[in-house]
Amino acid sequence: KIQFASTVIRSTFELLDLARDWRSLFQRAHCENVFMTFEWMSQWWVHLAGGSKLFVVTVRNSDDELIALAPLRISQHAGPLQIRRLGFLGDSFVGSDHLDFLVDPQYLHGALETLWKFILEHREDWDFINLSGLRSDALALLQLCSRLNRIKASSHVALSTSCPYIHLPETHDAFLLGLGVKFRKNLRYYMRSLQRNAPVEFVTLQKTPEIELGLEDLLRLHEARFAQKGSQSAFIHPRVAAFHRAVLTDLANLGHARIHFLEIEGRRVAGLYGFSTGSTFSYFQSGFDPAYRHFSIGSLLINCAIEYAIETGHEEFDFLRGNEAYKAIWTSKTRPLIDIQLFDGRAKSKMAEAGKRFQEFASHCKATFLRGVPNTQQRSEERRV
Repeated sequence: KIQFASTVIRSTFELLDLARDWRSLFQRAHCENVFMTFEWMSQWWVHLAGGSKLFVVTVRNSDDELIALAPLRISQHAGPLQIRRLGFLGDSFVGSDHLDFLVDPQYLHGALETLWKFILEHREDWDFINLSGLRSDALALLQLCSRLNRIKASSHVALSTSCPYIHLPETHDAFLLGLGVKFRKNLRYYMRSLQRNAPVEFVTLQKTPEIELGLEDLLRLHEARFAQKGSQSAFIHPRVAAFHRAVLTDLANLGHARIHFLEIEGRRVAGLYGFSTGSTFSYFQSGFDPAYRHFSIGSLLINCAIEYAIETGHEEFDFLRGNEAYKAIWTSKTRPLIDIQLFDGRAKSKMAEAGKRFQEFASHCKATFLRGVPNTQQRSEERRV
């Protein structure tokens, strides 16, 4: 029987020292999720962890090779009870999707069993578990149910959102044929209209230092877009922007980062920030000059980015989390993202579960109330009648 040794990483020094082994495991696990890279997780910890405590569980084989890890942290709820939540690194502020455990497939079941055994045997460190942003086929869910029975714990699973995605065909022309006829005509019309005044160029940045400078243009365009709508975006918050400046450099050095622009006479009027990992391109964030919104500049850029993804051998274009209406124009395929919470019989865990049930009840009451309140247009129509 193969012997496994498990331990927990609790300090930043230990986390940074894990870099080489984490990158090796990422490759052996055939992971195509940029949010599971050492670069994303470690930079999130450095810039956005706040008062959290590290709880990264690692498993090694008899040759001291890292074969599995659970990238976790412990955060403490405000208030006198100080209830401690065990969740993923990177699960707040930056929209990390498809979070999971990272496991060498050669050791899958034994390593997963070791991870969960270690986590559940160290309940003195946490009061309840909340894993968010999981795919329904996440490795972290395997063997969990059998473990819950042993510690007499309960779990709550909820759909948090979904990730629309496109399974890319071999050619861009084939992709366009799958779109609605009207939308396809609109794309051609808007591009021709845009090109009447000056040539339009699609530019891709992926190497330092040009991509670092490109991020500043993207941030500017993103802020301009939200200002035009009269709203603010967390993406341009100073701490979040600092995180992206740092992680972009790391990911660019590994060949994962991309920023696409549409340029008119050398001026960048729309930008799209994304990641290339294996056969998947992930569309993370964008921005555009509001002066060009009447040309549907955002759709034109997405179309160019999809064409780029096809031409560079990608098999999937992932829109990541969110059911925004514009995504449905491009695809009807979606993957659910789920949140799972685990509670046991300890006092603080029961209190956390009671708090969750109260929040669900309050949300239900609010939704029921709002369904019974006519919207402004309906009330205006009633007055006119």
